[in-house]
Amino acid sequence: MYLSEISKGKENNLNFIRFVAALSVLVSHSFPLAMGAGTTEPLFIYTGMTLGEISVDIFFIISGFLVTGSLILRKSSVEFIVSRFLRIYPGLMFVILFSVFCLGCFFTKIPLQSYFTDNVTVSYIVKNALMVTGAAYYLPGVFEKNPFPSSVNGSLWTLVWELRMYAILIFLWLILTPLKNNREKYFKILIILLAGCGFLFFQIISSNEWLLKLSRFVYYFFIGGAFYVLREHVKLYKSVAIVFIILIFVATFFDRYVFKIFFMLMMPYVLLYVSYVPHGFIRKFNNLGDYSYGIYIYAFPVQQSIVAIIPGISVFNLTFSAVWVTLLVSWFSCEFIEQPALRKKNSLSSLIKKSFPILKLTE
Repeated sequence: MYLSEISKGKENNLNFIRFVAALSVLVSHSFPLAMGAGTTEPLFIYTGMTLGEISVDIFFIISGFLVTGSLILRKSSVEFIVSRFLRIYPGLMFVILFSVFCLGCFFTKIPLQSYFTDNVTVSYIVKNALMVTGAAYYLPGVFEKNPFPSSVNGSLWTLVWELRMYAILIFLWLILTPLKNNREKYFKILIILLAGCGFLFFQIISSNEWLLKLSRFVYYFFIGGAFYVLREHVKLYKSVAIVFIILIFVATFFDRYVFKIFFMLMMPYVLLYVSYVPHGFIRKFNNLGDYSYGIYIYAFPVQQSIVAIIPGISVFNLTFSAVWVTLLVSWFSCEFIEQPALRKKNSLSSLIKKSFPILKLTE
């Protein structure tokens, strides 16, 4: 069956996949947070990738597919920006303020007056709220004695890249405004080209870490977008998905480079197959809501807090205890912060369009 036929509406397994991916990041982080910087889980030995890295790549593929589709369907730069802002920033601001005013106050080893007047504290709030030049990870005197010292929320760095992908996507849409009727056609072509360039440059670049990250996230985000724009030509077969899964597994017995190539080329297809084809009981997970974003942004500070309270805690015990605390905080965030904010997107978009009529020129 064609991807276009089964990717309409909300009947899918995306909530479940993102939930598992977010928890997988938590599991992956438990190793260095409990055992010390430089420690990774056993999966890295065989594949050269951690469970957290794989999960982040999955997030970017899904995001590229859904966000590209949203922009093409709505054909509105204002609605796109408002939707992305309300999806990211309410939860982000809550975890920033919670980290500074709750966790920071409780765990800092310096006087509170010094803590609040320290430029590092101010920088943590401002830099993470803007997310333009990168994320800030440290608060004065907080988690300094942990095995993975000082870092309050190491997960925030990927949000910077997520926002950069949004910026590239909307930039492409805006620069094609003069093309009018041909805008969508060339927009789709550019998305496919970007996915190809991301893959190519990831193979070529070897030493520049920033460019490696750029090419990696450009590929995964825009390969998701490419699958969306080509969805009417993509058929999802169970046999193909199974063969790809087997090949990815077999690649673990070769060197890490081979595994990464197989993973990059085959995982997007496998992921979209699992997202839209299996049905039945698994679909009932959608009734629980989407807590993946909350799990992702809250897990790291929760884990660091547990490690600070229980020195020497094992990886298993850290993972087990952090899961339940993180789920509780994520539920609160989803129900009382994220979802209420998202329900304002239509009214906020309309208000902005009425207030700034000139923005209609970009639609």
